[in-house]
Amino acid sequence: MNKLIFIGLLFLCSLATSQEKKELQLSLKKVGLLFSSAKQNNILFFDKDYDYKVNVYKFQLFYLIRKGINWDINLIIQPQYQKASHQLLNEYFITPNEENFEFLREIFTQKRDISL
Repeated sequence: MNKLIFIGLLFLCSLATSQEKKELQLSLKKVGLLFSSAKQNNILFFDKDYDYKVNVYKFQLFYLIRKGINWDINLIIQPQYQKASHQLLNEYFITPNEENFEFLREIFTQKRDISL
């Protein structure tokens, strides 16, 4: 109950204004486009049993909400599209001591695509 009262008082204090009320004006500050790609065959990580590839596309909009002396407050709108594909290349990675190992081998050795 005390937490609810505290949150209510905080909300009411945030609504308090002084003599004049400033209107919120969003101004577009920056626009960005980002593309990244990753795959398993690189200098840091190489796995001969597994194959994956990821592509990420992002579009960014930066809106200036408030400009301060030493810092700014920005609103970032960032829609993105991600596409990943993966496949187990070595079917013997799944050992026969696992339950339904043949079924698991059949499922995991198929190439799969995921889009987010």
